[in-house]
Amino acid sequence: MQPAHLAARGIAVVLLLATLHPGAFASGKGSWQPHAVFEMTLADSRAGTLWRQDFDRGWDRSSGLEMGIELGARYERHWLSVSLMWRGRAGEHLPARGRLLEAMLAARWSIFELRAGRGYPYWAPAEDAALLLSHNPPPLDHAGLQVGPVRAPLVGGRLEGESFLAYLDDRRREIAYPWLWGMRLQWAPTEWLRLEIQRTVMLAGSGRGEKLTWSDIWDIFIGRGEGAWGPVYRPADSDQKLAGLIWIHPQSWAQAALGLHDLEAYYLYAGEDTFDGLAPMAPGIATGLRVGPSPRWAFAGAYTTTTDDGNLWYWHKIYRTGYTYRGYVLGHPMGGDARSWLGGVYAMLGERQSMRVRIIHERRGYNWDGRAAYPASAGGFWRWEFGISAHLGRIVAHADVGASTAQGWDRTAVRPASGFARLRIELARQGRPLTLDREQVWGRSP
Repeated sequence: MQPAHLAARGIAVVLLLATLHPGAFASGKGSWQPHAVFEMTLADSRAGTLWRQDFDRGWDRSSGLEMGIELGARYERHWLSVSLMWRGRAGEHLPARGRLLEAMLAARWSIFELRAGRGYPYWAPAEDAALLLSHNPPPLDHAGLQVGPVRAPLVGGRLEGESFLAYLDDRRREIAYPWLWGMRLQWAPTEWLRLEIQRTVMLAGSGRGEKLTWSDIWDIFIGRGEGAWGPVYRPADSDQKLAGLIWIHPQSWAQAALGLHDLEAYYLYAGEDTFDGLAPMAPGIATGLRVGPSPRWAFAGAYTTTTDDGNLWYWHKIYRTGYTYRGYVLGHPMGGDARSWLGGVYAMLGERQSMRVRIIHERRGYNWDGRAAYPASAGGFWRWEFGISAHLGRIVAHADVGASTAQGWDRTAVRPASGFARLRIELARQGRPLTLDREQVWGRSP
């Protein structure tokens, strides 16, 4: 068993014992929050017996009937926080299976926070803005350090930095068992504006030849030689991605100047491998807008693209299996050479009920469109979803239905289902009534 797995399972055992005996944390002023979800889904796959839901933490779903549960807890006290989450599912065409989704131990001292275990580094304000890191793949075994927030010298505002190193336990790759190194720097000059630089690096792995030296690590950090072509690749040659994020949330101004209840927007520009002048090549772009005319209803739109003139996003000359973990894209689930459009309307039906309607269009294969070897046109799908949520005492019930229709030449038939109906029952979070906030509209996980 790999050391990363041993560490994650060791933390899981400790947290599981704490979950079974919550009295161990009863003393003091700690915060204890359990997590429990039951889900039942009836679906029809477009091809074969399996389908995938976007940002589903690395799971294949079964055509026909499927049932699942999630159990976990989070505890915080003073400088310590621990969290545990486990998911189990069984379906008509998939055997019963379970997976530890989260087992994280974090300790904070002053402006420093150190964490280790299994979970997700997550940097995006919305799911569709998650080009570098998302909840689409299985959770990562990683260790990380976060610094801040601190006051920014000279310019004011707040600065915050973060770095992590994750082990990708994935042997079904051309380069097996690589490492993923992430870095992020955030500057918030005001409460409503955030500017951020994000970076991920896939490096090393089984069969790469020479071991990395400190000189190689420094070359990786500064990007020296990244993207160079040649018959022999240096050990420091890595798959690098860089993104810049602009996020605004001027809610007070929108209320005073525009008469809106809420307003939020983001723009993320990302690229990989090397630079063309001042901009990185093979760009991926994500933009989104969320508008709440009143507390009773809201609408949102998002556009995401990972296609450019021949520079394939999520592809690398060495890591040819792509920017993936166990077959799942680490970033946006549509992968490279694709574009996605999303629009949604959200409304409160009462104090304890809400409704949502979403339409999604995804198209892939722009760089292959019309070529002789691929005579069919670029393909994708249209998808619609309708859902209702209700706060019922200590539980929240979510009912959703949806369908999709293939368009053109769709080469990824495993996503999504041609039709589905789902019922999800979750333990209510005390003090958190249903609202049209970022999580419900944009899918930001807590």
